[in-house]
Amino acid sequence: MNANPMASTSPDTLKLRLLSGIPALLLVLAILGWAPPVVAAVVVALLGVLGMHEYQRMWAGPTGWRLPHIPTLLAGLVIGIGQVVWGLTGTLALSFIAVHIVMTPTILVEQDRSRVLRLWGIGIAGVIAVPFTLNHLGLLAQLPHGSWLLFFMVLAVSLNDSLAYFVGKTLGRHLLMPSVSPRKTWEGAIGGVLGGMAAGAVFANLPLDTGLHYSLGQYLAAGALLAVAGQISDLAESKLKRVCGVKDSGRFLPGHGGLLDRVDAYFLAGPLAYYLVFFLGQG
Repeated sequence: MNANPMASTSPDTLKLRLLSGIPALLLVLAILGWAPPVVAAVVVALLGVLGMHEYQRMWAGPTGWRLPHIPTLLAGLVIGIGQVVWGLTGTLALSFIAVHIVMTPTILVEQDRSRVLRLWGIGIAGVIAVPFTLNHLGLLAQLPHGSWLLFFMVLAVSLNDSLAYFVGKTLGRHLLMPSVSPRKTWEGAIGGVLGGMAAGAVFANLPLDTGLHYSLGQYLAAGALLAVAGQISDLAESKLKRVCGVKDSGRFLPGHGGLLDRVDAYFLAGPLAYYLVFFLGQG
């Protein structure tokens, strides 16, 4: 998150975010990267279920457009099952099934034509944006050298977030999208991209055999792309919260808000990292 100098975060809030966020990030990273694939898939599926729960509650409050609760949660679980059983093919196939799990009860119960169409769009968007994209974290971890690929992506996104915040706070003058997120600045966004590139530089010079043999240029480009993807995804979630009239998506972690507030960058960065591997090869 990048801020202009007029906005401030109290030391207590920043300390709370660090104390609650860093252990959670390390725990999820360890589970996805080094736990058995079944365990990793279960964790990602649970994240998808919780994410869909928050998504449903966000829309239900201010709009009254209530998605069916139990089918919404089942959608996240079904996609997670597809990942662990059939990998990407299962994730794609069961995503279509998950959409119908969510939408069929709405079509049968709702009588107003305009509300059916609106809920249909909201439901499809939720299934694609939350459990489907989050499942790419588990898919990435299952690739050869997946633990290191996952670590690189998380480092790029984290350095993007940190440098965007601190550069924006100290040097930010030009607002990026004030109608969406009034604290984000162009200076912070550039700092975030440099943070993603710094992650690439770190990995290109690691004194360890990660099994990844990309060039420095490939690492820098991938880090920059992951940073941009994280920023766009974060802005999209901010816009969604504004539309729904909520400050946070939930209360998942102290000082951080909801789960969606903490993983929003990975909605684009996760799939991008996974498909970049196929574009660049295994290194």
